[in-house]
Amino acid sequence: MYYIYSMDYFNFYDHSYLYSFINSRVSETKLGEKIRTIGSFSDLEQLSARFVIIGVPEDIGVRANNGRQGAWSAWQDFLKAFLNIQSNHFFNGNDIVLAGGVVTEDLMLRAKNLDGNDVESINEFRSLTHELDTRVYEVIYKIIKRNKIPIIIGGGHNNSFPIIKGAHDALMRGETDYKFNCINIDAHADLRPMEGRHSGNGFRYALENQYLDKYFVLGLHQNYVTQNILDFIASSSDRVACNYFEDIFLKGRQTWSDALRDAEEFCGNSDFGLEIDMDAIVNVPSSAKSSTGITAEQARQAIYELVNPERTKYLHLPEAAPSITARESDDKTGKLMGYIVSDFIKCF
Repeated sequence: MYYIYSMDYFNFYDHSYLYSFINSRVSETKLGEKIRTIGSFSDLEQLSARFVIIGVPEDIGVRANNGRQGAWSAWQDFLKAFLNIQSNHFFNGNDIVLAGGVVTEDLMLRAKNLDGNDVESINEFRSLTHELDTRVYEVIYKIIKRNKIPIIIGGGHNNSFPIIKGAHDALMRGETDYKFNCINIDAHADLRPMEGRHSGNGFRYALENQYLDKYFVLGLHQNYVTQNILDFIASSSDRVACNYFEDIFLKGRQTWSDALRDAEEFCGNSDFGLEIDMDAIVNVPSSAKSSTGITAEQARQAIYELVNPERTKYLHLPEAAPSITARESDDKTGKLMGYIVSDFIKCF
């Protein structure tokens, strides 16, 4: 028997629930056996563990942007892989709390039978996304306010807005001119118009509402950026910048390390969040799966080059959608996210 404790739109997991994912072996210790759990966010105040992992199992924001379903499935695939990583002297799990997942079941149920091809359905999807914003914001705010670093897995890139808002509000600590920045490794800019909340405009909402000061998109694909977004980037050059996948990997105008340095320099010495849209990685099943993109190794390299232990305030891995394709025995999407999360934690 295992237990999930629900409180304030969040499902807290206990150890017995985590053990349901662990494949135990004699003479081995898995990460899931070392990770901490909590029954409320106030418990974080008594723990020295620095990292808090949460899931957002939803694809409402993606569907509100006419994208493919499936992002809800990333969280469970991640748990299966991550909790079975070996606990050893490289990475032992003692500094990690696996809190649980944002409650999304009721919103997903309301979205279940929406068509998505008519204006009324799209408006309802966007209304549901707005409700989800409130839940994600509260969780991120509570975690960062307690001086912890959240790692957010699953769901659509719509969640970037409440994550950035939560980080900004928790960190500003009364400063009226506090600046919070973001680096996003992504094939898409997600700067679509403020037409109602969805996965394609989280950063636009964050910028326009002054929660986000500077925003850098790493490896933007020229084929998938609209002219009005290009115009917006050009007119907001003091706050928004990017480099292009084609310039880095096809035209050889700069190396990947140089491209990463561009992002780091643009964001300066301010606190920032790090986002890796999983559809930026070649052939990862996602709401916008691509046959061209950065490799898994380049995504992992980016972690080591971009993370600053003093200034990096969260990691967000959205858009993976393992349920879109037939499941493979090794659950490679969850395993890749596990690698990225472990790389992130090792940088501190």
